[in-house]
Amino acid sequence: MSRRWARLAIALLLLALAGCVGATGGSSGETSSSEASASPLVADPATLVQPFVSNVQADAIPQGAYVQNQVIVKFKNSGNPRSALGREVAVLQRGQHLDVLAQQTGVDTTVVETLDGIQAGVLEINSGQTVPATVFALSANPDVEYVEPNYLMQLADSVTAPTDGFFAQQWGLNNDGASTVPGDTNFPAGLANVDTRACDAWATTKGSGVIVAVLDTGIRATHVDVDDNLWVNTGEIAGNLIDDDGNGYVDDINGADLRFTSTTDGDLTDENSHGSNVASIIGAEENGTGVVGIAPQCKLMILKVGGTGGAITIELAAAVKGVDYATDNGANVINMSFTSKTSSRALKDAIDRAAAQNVLCVCASGNDTDDLETTPHYPAAYKSPNILTVGAHSPTDTVSEFSNVGATSVDLFAPGGDTMDSGATTPTSASHYFLLGIANTGDNSYIGAIGTSQAAPFGAGAAALLYSHFGGISYSDVRKRLMAGTN
Repeated sequence: MSRRWARLAIALLLLALAGCVGATGGSSGETSSSEASASPLVADPATLVQPFVSNVQADAIPQGAYVQNQVIVKFKNSGNPRSALGREVAVLQRGQHLDVLAQQTGVDTTVVETLDGIQAGVLEINSGQTVPATVFALSANPDVEYVEPNYLMQLADSVTAPTDGFFAQQWGLNNDGASTVPGDTNFPAGLANVDTRACDAWATTKGSGVIVAVLDTGIRATHVDVDDNLWVNTGEIAGNLIDDDGNGYVDDINGADLRFTSTTDGDLTDENSHGSNVASIIGAEENGTGVVGIAPQCKLMILKVGGTGGAITIELAAAVKGVDYATDNGANVINMSFTSKTSSRALKDAIDRAAAQNVLCVCASGNDTDDLETTPHYPAAYKSPNILTVGAHSPTDTVSEFSNVGATSVDLFAPGGDTMDSGATTPTSASHYFLLGIANTGDNSYIGAIGTSQAAPFGAGAAALLYSHFGGISYSDVRKRLMAGTN
């Protein structure tokens, strides 16, 4: 196949040629679908479901695509001791009123969140200026390295279709060419062996000893298919309402809720099933029930960075904090199934910092049928060396009709489903090649979804298998092996 269309086949990476080992299914339960709802944080919620404008100039920032009255600011050299503003911002603290900045720029702000990993802060605007006007005013200050809105990014999820879950339906792991829902002729057949050959790889490794951080909408932590595979912060004591390990988060046992609107750091409740579905594609347990993940023995670090009220948006500042949290707490792989057409220096700074700790960041390419060479989506299109960008393919060996592509920007394609079969003229629920994962509606509930949101976790899970099998391998070698192992 051409460079543009390279399908993930992880067994080729490991040279493991064995039969499928002990993955079974059969558990059924509640079903659910999720509707995108508007975030209360924006002035014009309707704009959230539209593509972002690819323009970061202060006078052309898209309305409604960011948290109102907030900007992210990074000051030069953590504060210049030779300037009044430099001394004021040398150590940012929550609740700090930036008097000198107000005097110099006319913009009155308060620090509402610190992004310690990249030495930046989230400022709330108190003086009535708009976000674009604030960006323009602050960017002119010589002590400011950069300033940008606290953007809202979109989940790279397309359409959901509820169903019961069992292994025979997981064509991304083992595609036998049958109907993607055995016994139901409404669902189209796939093409045999168009899958990741995960069954072969499991004879060599199942991802033990590897931590995969999932930056998403949370998880159904009590679900039978993931409850034993959640990462545990051993420095924290559950339920005592104390930050035992001094990392700034209270009761962050399995991860943290990093949203600006959060009041409980350890509450990972998934409000729309997106995060649950994504996490389980990576690391659902091999326990004889429901579904199984591509790396069923890895540990899932859950970082809730969006999805408030079931919305389809991710908060930029929360995503930055999520990358930093994962980097600081031992994650090997970070999965980011969200995109924006607006670039963020803060998020790229965090990703570059993760590279220094040998962390691979796996990003969804996005669902807008764009070519990332001419219409970049972020974080997928950042040129950071530790990013692996994943597009979506169908079970019939075609690029998914919605998937973004890119000759050099998309590294490989993984199972992401499709909205139409070859005989359909319009997308319908009966023609979805969905990917199964757990749902947020019950401890035995499952949901099907399609999108590059589902393709990215296949890449993240495959990376986990490599980190596990080779031990001490660099993110660069993981990328090389993943790309060399494509069909």
